[in-house]
Amino acid sequence: MHAALIAEEAGADSITLHLREDRRHIQERDVTSLREALQTRMNLEMAVTDEMIRIAQKVLPQDCCLVPESRQEITTEGGLNVVEHSARIGDAVKALGASGCESPCSSIRIWSKSKRRSAAALR
Repeated sequence: MHAALIAEEAGADSITLHLREDRRHIQERDVTSLREALQTRMNLEMAVTDEMIRIAQKVLPQDCCLVPESRQEITTEGGLNVVEHSARIGDAVKALGASGCESPCSSIRIWSKSKRRSAAALR
């Protein structure tokens, strides 16, 4: 939390947080506390799961970045398969937007096969 506030004080125009399902980096209370403390934009990197959507709907970050997540990985690897999961991603974006997130899908980490990039561009 201190690092985010120092970065903001130094001029950062956005702070990105990645609340993983396994909570290995930060906890939900950290996200809530930072949302209250930050004066700049908050970008919440999140998996497309019901739990993460509920948390984002409660915290209301200005931006959300949808990312794949696997508990076995050390850091986020690859990207979302937007062809296979387009309905789920669409539902998540609609739910986040309806709850008041300014940019409910400011970005998506996409699996970079050409077919998937094309599908994302059409959405």
